[in-house]
Amino acid sequence: LPFDILLHILFLLKPRDILVSRQTCSVMRDASTNHSMWKNVLRRVCIENSIFLPSDILNYMPRLELEQAATGPSRFISHVRNPSPEGIIEAYSKRQLSTSLVENPHNTADEEILHLHLIPGGRFLISHHVRQLRMWDIGTPGMNWGPTTVLSPLATLNRYCKNVYVAHSTRDGEGLIILAST
Repeated sequence: LPFDILLHILFLLKPRDILVSRQTCSVMRDASTNHSMWKNVLRRVCIENSIFLPSDILNYMPRLELEQAATGPSRFISHVRNPSPEGIIEAYSKRQLSTSLVENPHNTADEEILHLHLIPGGRFLISHHVRQLRMWDIGTPGMNWGPTTVLSPLATLNRYCKNVYVAHSTRDGEGLIILAST
């Protein structure tokens, strides 16, 4: 088969099946490690699972991170379906954030964090302050950015919000819907 047709066939498979296909032969291995194909697979997985992932971020993600993110929903479901013998679902991965995100002695009363909202998918966090909403990129779930990662807000909305109720991706996965009362 021509390589582009092979890529299209792989794109139609579930992410874990793509990984398994690379064990069949060198042609499948080469096709299943195609960076562009994994970007498209991750876009599809995000739309199917209502996960927010801005498309510009895909251009900076290495293939292994794309694979990790694309297989994340199925790994999570598998993890939930197979708890420990004690019935406890162990953490699959952990991400430690600096407390400076939430605790800063120089913060004014307006900068105090009222609530934190994790966006479905686990990469983005909304911090609800007295007079601001901030969106943070806290990294791809399951990937280690190291302890020296300095976080800064990706976006800030300077507006008083009494409550933030919902933060969810749009149907196409390209935007974020935040329901807040002012």
